[in-house]
Amino acid sequence: MRTIIDTSSLIRMAQYYYPFDNTKTIDNFLQSEIQNGSIIVLDKVYEEIKYTSQGIVLKSFSCLEDQKYIRSTSELMPTKRFYNMLDNIFVDRTIKRLKLENDENKYQNERQVYLEGADCKMIVYAMNENNEIDPIQILTEESSTQNDYKLFKKIPFICQQINIPTINLVEYFKQHNEDLTIEIKAK
Repeated sequence: MRTIIDTSSLIRMAQYYYPFDNTKTIDNFLQSEIQNGSIIVLDKVYEEIKYTSQGIVLKSFSCLEDQKYIRSTSELMPTKRFYNMLDNIFVDRTIKRLKLENDENKYQNERQVYLEGADCKMIVYAMNENNEIDPIQILTEESSTQNDYKLFKKIPFICQQINIPTINLVEYFKQHNEDLTIEIKAK
């Protein structure tokens, strides 16, 4: 199964696992998975990791320096169905009412910002590339219940509505426990 990786998962990997990885096991694993196409890093995620958490992901994982494996989203277009779902199901109506005071221009501006962001690009990419022969999932640390006062709902909620599986980092590592062994030694 192919996996689109989110900024939150890369940051968590760099913060919580990398400091204990004295053998570069995670970096080597990431490199292998990115090169063989099992892990997909989109250009919007790459842009986020450059500036989020002081660039810890790029400082931690040298495998992300080679940008030839970063997938472009410049030609990626949502379907009409996605736009309808965005406006009717994926929007948090309470936040829209409180934050935008029913101002349609403000809503359209925020909607456009969301459409250009990494979260939306990952979801649309998954919708366009998912198939029965080579399924796709999204690796994220978000939960479907948190919303952080944002206009649009979180990745897991949206993916549940469109039948795209989501997974967190611990679950992903469990899926790959035969390919990845991380040792922590105590003295």
